Amino acid sequence: MSSPRPHERPPAVASPAEALRRLFGRGSVYTIVLAIQMSTALIVVPIATRLLSPSGYGHVAVGVVIFTLLAIVGALGLADAAARTFFAGAEGPRRARRLVAAAIGSAVLLSLVVDLTGSVWAPLFGLSYGGVLRAAVWAGAAGAILLGVQALLRVSERVWTFLVIAVVAAVGGQALAVSLAALTHSATAYMSGIAAGTGLAAIVGVIATGCLRSGVAGPGEVKAGLALGLPIVPHSLAVSLLASADRILIVGILGLASAGRYQVAYAVGGLGVALVTALNQAWVPLLLGARERGRWQILRATSAVVHVVAGIAAVTLALLAPLALVVAAPASYGRHALMPVAAIVAFSALPYATCSSYFQVVFVSGRTRVMAVAAPVAAAVNIALNLVLLPAIGLVGAAVATVVAYGLLPGVVAVIAHRLAPLAAVSRDSLRSWLLAAPFVAAGALIPPGVLGVAARVAALAVALAGATLLLRSAASQQTMAQPSPEAAGASPGGAEPEASGEALGRESRLHPAVEAPG
Repeated sequence: MSSPRPHERPPAVASPAEALRRLFGRGSVYTIVLAIQMSTALIVVPIATRLLSPSGYGHVAVGVVIFTLLAIVGALGLADAAARTFFAGAEGPRRARRLVAAAIGSAVLLSLVVDLTGSVWAPLFGLSYGGVLRAAVWAGAAGAILLGVQALLRVSERVWTFLVIAVVAAVGGQALAVSLAALTHSATAYMSGIAAGTGLAAIVGVIATGCLRSGVAGPGEVKAGLALGLPIVPHSLAVSLLASADRILIVGILGLASAGRYQVAYAVGGLGVALVTALNQAWVPLLLGARERGRWQILRATSAVVHVVAGIAAVTLALLAPLALVVAAPASYGRHALMPVAAIVAFSALPYATCSSYFQVVFVSGRTRVMAVAAPVAAAVNIALNLVLLPAIGLVGAAVATVVAYGLLPGVVAVIAHRLAPLAAVSRDSLRSWLLAAPFVAAGALIPPGVLGVAARVAALAVALAGATLLLRSAASQQTMAQPSPEAAGASPGGAEPEASGEALGRESRLHPAVEAPG
């Protein structure tokens, strides 16, 4: 079966079993994308640091920060709004493309303003505005456009096109950056390569989605899109801060070498969060496209399995941290002391999976304002805990602060999510996964190195994987045996045709006028 064209919706999910098949089928492709991006970054860093001087690479580091910020802010959340609008009524796909066209305009306009005011803000970074920062600014515009077209590709389930574009941006951009740097040893050339690769991927995405052929969203459509998407911007910024602010504090409190050691441990332990992030790329469109009456049943089924997968990832990373650290860093990094740090960080995958479950509810329901609160609160708590714990217990304190901050995310979002959907079962499944994984993660943090330690870790991992396998088989069996009721399938008692997912979201928009896509 061929992939849907940009103006077509994929078939609505009719049962939890189908949702699981599609989640992990599509999710595997997004995991491949993530693996390509991470491996490219690992390969390029040691090359780039040898082609550029320390000051030149420092310029690039600042440029990457500017690039990331503008990519998040540039589209003003309209890419996220487009993903939901895609399923809202018969005109949803066309309106979604129009919102992405508006996002392209906002991204270009913001980068133009930032470019023209470069001499004003660049000194805040201790730099003058020049080639590196200018390339970063326009890379940010391309990045914002890329987020918009990728949102359209996700909701239309064109996963292979998504993969191609991601490879062009990640592999092509970095390859071009390294090639230009090898020829010139210039930080400007390196950043220009990243900008060119991102720009090329954005252009390919615009062509593939046809997002400019439907015109640009009008003021009313943009206003509705901003009501939904704009609160997600501070959420995304705060999540980035949550993942990086502790490095800055470690540098100030424990020194640059400690920050480097923590980065290695975080890179190992954080793989579980990265896995859940990849699954989210397929998870959101499935729920948006599901029939309304069976949507929360599907959420519970998929959430339960995602939590088992997150638990497997957390336990495996925690127990195999010694092996992963051997691969990640030389002995001079003090790998034994980093084992508990990596193990504790690994547990973050579970609260992040729970937050993702609740996020699906508030996003599908159009109540995204809570996201503008949740991540900033978590980031602030993370900073406060680091200030207290780093002087007391060192890098373990930073890991504990990370887990606590991720744990706050679902707590804040749950306040609204529980008002919008029946989530008691989802919360029970989530708590169960936390409790089952916690002893194994603790073992990963506490078991000492040595022959006996390795044997204990292997035995604990075998027990954990056996238990997880039973949980997965039980969940799969329940979903395969269960026959969806007419209500769950979306059919009327009289045998009428199932309700279209677009019509369901259209009614939700009318219930929540702040996010209604005007017609």
